[in-house]
Amino acid sequence: MSSTDLAPDLSATQKNKWNFWALTLILLSALFHLGYLWIRCPIEISTDEAHYWDWSRHLDWSYYSKGPLVAWLIWLNCELFGPLSENLTGSLMAGLRTSAVFFGAGILLALHHLARVTFASPKTAFILVAIALSLPPVHVVSLLLTIDSPYCCIWACALVTARKAIVTPSGSDLPWWLLTGALVGIGILAKYTMVLFAASLFLALLSHPEWRAKLTRPAPWVGVTIAILFCSPILFWNMANGWVTFRHVGNLAGVAKETPGIHWLGPVRYLGGQAALLLFFWFGIWVSALFSGKNRNPQNPSRYFLWIMSWPVFAVFLAFSPKTGGGEINWPITAYLSALPLVASIVERWWNFRGRPEFRVLRSATLITVALGVCLTLFMLYSSSSYPVLSLLAGKPGASNPTPLRRFDPTCRLKGWKSLATKMDSLFQAEENSHPGETILCGNRWSTTGILGFYCQNHPQAFCLGPVLGDRHSQYDFWENPFDNPDKFKGKTFLVVDGVENALAPAFGSIEPPIEHIHLENGEPIARWTILICRNFKGFPKEKVTSRGW
Repeated sequence: MSSTDLAPDLSATQKNKWNFWALTLILLSALFHLGYLWIRCPIEISTDEAHYWDWSRHLDWSYYSKGPLVAWLIWLNCELFGPLSENLTGSLMAGLRTSAVFFGAGILLALHHLARVTFASPKTAFILVAIALSLPPVHVVSLLLTIDSPYCCIWACALVTARKAIVTPSGSDLPWWLLTGALVGIGILAKYTMVLFAASLFLALLSHPEWRAKLTRPAPWVGVTIAILFCSPILFWNMANGWVTFRHVGNLAGVAKETPGIHWLGPVRYLGGQAALLLFFWFGIWVSALFSGKNRNPQNPSRYFLWIMSWPVFAVFLAFSPKTGGGEINWPITAYLSALPLVASIVERWWNFRGRPEFRVLRSATLITVALGVCLTLFMLYSSSSYPVLSLLAGKPGASNPTPLRRFDPTCRLKGWKSLATKMDSLFQAEENSHPGETILCGNRWSTTGILGFYCQNHPQAFCLGPVLGDRHSQYDFWENPFDNPDKFKGKTFLVVDGVENALAPAFGSIEPPIEHIHLENGEPIARWTILICRNFKGFPKEKVTSRGW
């Protein structure tokens, strides 16, 4: 697979220089991320991470909404780095997230290799790394251990092995198909949308006249078999649990019968969200790369592979956007991985032709966008330093909007949890002093529940009251809970975060007035919760509980 428009020849010294600086950037970014996590990290655990951490305390072959890989990884991280993390930082968070740093570096290394071999240009590969490190989402997957971190890394590595499987002559390509199949299977254990990689690769083989013959040979199909074997734990777990994961995914995709209506603005929200994610400028360059005849031409197989491994992922989520309302902004993130080398090659071309005025404008726009991306990343990582300015824009807190900064700072969702846990610990201890063993912690949603277990003293098992408060089903419904085992909880006192008193009242003898807890940072309120002390649990009326027929 060779490119028909390679970059100008570079000397060995120049190639080594560009490779050196690219690898240096990757190393420095990894060291920065490690230092950020381990040295007075200003952000706390995310609700997704805390939820998956709770899964890691109940290791299983799969879980309600996701495959098991993220839980297994968190368990391993906590075993390897947990004690050190608690001793040095006071919580498990830094240890839990450590592998995310290596996944982030793995993404950059895989894409750097892909750009270098596709365009025979270390300079293009360096530009790719520089662009990637200016994008806030790259730093997010390098710092937070959610499913996207291993998923994106596995996808990027699979791009490298799949390309190698395609270019290797038939008869010698079996090891690369086996490795690709294994990566796809492991990727599905992280996130189910990894199946779109297999679908895009099949489309690539089917649509390219020279690659089509590979579908008649056993090697790719052996890879498919390996992928199925690797993700079989998900299938076996669902067979034993009523295929609940498939119903959950159907609800998210908007195809389940419970999902109502059409969201006509869904495509607009989807496209707008994706453009914002890529700072608009890079989104426009990506769109231009998709429509470039040079990239869509099968006669240029290097570019064609990158092109066809990008747009199908984006198109699938766009097609579902009328049912999903636009979906989550991170859903099509892997669509951009194979496209980054194409984008980098476009930027390199602007720098190679310095005499043309239109390229001068584009180079200036590139530098401005890179600077904007770096500034947004720094704001995201150290947002509290900007609160004096943001508070002027947000206005003063009021009864209708007690935490105005949350409109401007999305990282507020990663702050205040320790403060809440400290308050819950004090209430818990006061109750336990009067009635030992009779108090439990509860969250109003699956997200809050994991946080309580993570940050509260001695990591208690908290319980989710979502089924009676209108939240969706979650993994907590599969474990011991006050809905399926009410007798074990009768007479106990529930400390409930953000509970709804009217909904909970029929299940308890009495409920005390709500206790408000506000977390301040730099004197600004950025998070607020109410806590209910619900005494003498009697059991939830069945008609008040969300249907548990899955």
